[in-house]
Amino acid sequence: MAKKINLFISFDLEGISGVTSWKEMRKDSPDLLRIRKIATQEVNAAIRGVKKS
Repeated sequence: MAKKINLFISFDLEGISGVTSWKEMRKDSPDLLRIRKIATQEVNAAIRGVKKS
């Protein structure tokens, strides 16, 4: 039987892969969609890692 765990992930955009400037995270930045996709991929990777452990 799989062990049940509770998981809380807190995530913000500073420090994610590919972000080099605060300007990229502004609401009017053309890079914001790309950064959000990267953030989603990183959080999903963390979740997959927890599920495999």
